[in-house]
Amino acid sequence: MNKKVVSCLLAATMVAGTFGCVPAYAESTAEDPTELSLFVDMTWFWYDKWGTDTSSAEMTKRTGVTFDVTRASADDSLPLLIAGGDLPDVVYASNDDHINALSNPDVCWNYDELMEKYPDIDLNISDEQRMYNETLSPDGKLYCVRNAMLPSDYTGEQMASGGESFLCYRKDILDELGLSEPTNMDEFEDVLLKVKEAYPDMVPLCWREGNYNEFFANQMGHNAWWNISYKNEDDHDSGEMALWLDCDGEKDVYATINRFAREGLINAETTTYDMEQTYELMESGKGFACISSGDSAVVFQGAALQAGDTEQVWKEMTTPFTTYKKYYGLDGWAGFFITKNCKDPEAAMKFLAYMRSDDGRRLGSWGIEGVDWEFDENGDFHWTDDYNQRVANGESNDPYGIGCWIFGDAGEERLKIDKQAIEDGIAAGEGTASYCSALYNQGCLEYGAAIKTVPEITFVVPKGGTDLKNKYDALMDAMNSLEAKVEFAATEEEFESAWTEMVDQANSYGMQEINEYATQQVADYRANNG
Repeated sequence: MNKKVVSCLLAATMVAGTFGCVPAYAESTAEDPTELSLFVDMTWFWYDKWGTDTSSAEMTKRTGVTFDVTRASADDSLPLLIAGGDLPDVVYASNDDHINALSNPDVCWNYDELMEKYPDIDLNISDEQRMYNETLSPDGKLYCVRNAMLPSDYTGEQMASGGESFLCYRKDILDELGLSEPTNMDEFEDVLLKVKEAYPDMVPLCWREGNYNEFFANQMGHNAWWNISYKNEDDHDSGEMALWLDCDGEKDVYATINRFAREGLINAETTTYDMEQTYELMESGKGFACISSGDSAVVFQGAALQAGDTEQVWKEMTTPFTTYKKYYGLDGWAGFFITKNCKDPEAAMKFLAYMRSDDGRRLGSWGIEGVDWEFDENGDFHWTDDYNQRVANGESNDPYGIGCWIFGDAGEERLKIDKQAIEDGIAAGEGTASYCSALYNQGCLEYGAAIKTVPEITFVVPKGGTDLKNKYDALMDAMNSLEAKVEFAATEEEFESAWTEMVDQANSYGMQEINEYATQQVADYRANNG
């Protein structure tokens, strides 16, 4: 399953679709809201407090529920809480292994138990959402409904998720050197080499922590990267599946990254940077280009404007390389878990029911109606003038929380965007935050048009709680420690040696057994679904 991280301006890519018939909210009349403790299992998450932004404050106003938020300080924070029995009332998690650990009757309530206990609460769960989440659950029960999953029968305009690996760069430097935006990996390499020659003290290419080297694989025509995919990208009919290391052409991807490293275009240190460190590097003018999820160009341009720097001009590459390839199975993201420690499960269920309603999903994704967004007389979505002015000013999203607390997002919020805002933003011209925001939205459209949904690959990863999943996890951990040796080998000979070691290690951990399992899963899906 592909990793997803939702951008804080993901809302800029969203507009209402045809939602389920859920009654509008009834504003809470409680004088004192019910406070629940909430653990957010994402070290990068934008907030560690509830109610400091207008969106979460409005959620409390509408539901009568507030949260005492704790944000994970390390990747193992949640496992330690589970092991110690110290879980809070509610957990919001996206890591697959952590979701599996929470999906335990001794740890969390399953939704069906709570819906039976509180029959008047409707979570508005579709059959496909239920099937997807129960199939992934170790015991087949429904402990969460992962958000941000488009239904498989959706055939309309597709949008790239906020977790897509986008490239943004200094357009002013590109223009100064008389260069054009690259359309393939060779041109990209040439641009970075010329930037390095002209600016030897600048980092030509930075990517922040996470799997952003996936950018290279996808742009070079390979869907597989730290996941399972078709062994041969040109032969899906065979149904033969493989871990990314065993897929045709993956060695070329690693060789390209290694060549970039040996040429001084990337360095090992910046690949370990977290979001804050990466932003600090780029905003200080020490970096030319950055691979990151979401709206980084908006952030960098806004920071430059706030600092009074009119020289920096940031641009996002909106059109993928001609060789780009990517597809998803049914691909949900994060789940809202109600733990067995929860002091008021009914309040947690009522809050979640609201967040899964039309009003709740719109509030979480787009902010407050009439303040941040509105529908016109034709029912079309638009950002308000006030919102657009904030973007034009390069203002932070922090006071508003738009697109952050998306507990109930059902994927349909990404069906369309405010295309008039794109036109207006582009008209604002280079060097403005509005322009960068418009290009981000345009990029989500163009990448989305190239991304395919392939439901048959949804369940190719071994199921949690099985011996094969343990092998899979051990293999992934081992590869994590070996990958840097491959990517940052000092010579071609060292690269070849490191690559061979990595593949041999993967085989010793059971790569071929995992490949066979995944191939059988696809065969079973085809047999059951025609």
